Amino acid sequence: MGGRGRVFMVGTVLLLFALLLTGCVREKRRTPALYLIPQGYVGWVLVEYGVKGAPPLRSEAGFKLFPIPQGGHLVTSSPGPDTGWATDRYVSVDSSGRRSPLNQTLPGRGGMIWGGSFTNGRVGVLDGQKSCEVQTPPREAFFVGMEVQYRANLRAAPTNDPRSVAAKVSLVCP
Repeated sequence: MGGRGRVFMVGTVLLLFALLLTGCVREKRRTPALYLIPQGYVGWVLVEYGVKGAPPLRSEAGFKLFPIPQGGHLVTSSPGPDTGWATDRYVSVDSSGRRSPLNQTLPGRGGMIWGGSFTNGRVGVLDGQKSCEVQTPPREAFFVGMEVQYRANLRAAPTNDPRSVAAKVSLVCP
């Protein structure tokens, strides 16, 4: 390859790299979440958003706080879940308020946070001959515990959790 060919190739690679970098920098950022989980809690956590009469989420040191109650079901009037890029944190909180980090890792590496998912709350319904979408509270869920506990509880994921406000919404087309 001649001198001009190399210059063209290097220029093309640099241009592609710059475009890739620009795309990453422009990605929407969101306020990171800090999940405050009661010490010793093991099980599915369910967070439901936009629930009238529920308290809003607060902020602390640049994080949106999620104070998970002992039963693992948090209901808030705040909208959500937020989308975009952020590094969320999960901490265990003891009875004196002392916080210890809970790791979110790949399988086999000793993590304690698993199976994160979220929904915008729109549910497709087939009601006899009619079909429609019904709005339920947007929600997110994740599991707290060792990997073996998570795998044993996969079928108990809170898709139709009876604790859920969404479970009380009539799924009938108007």
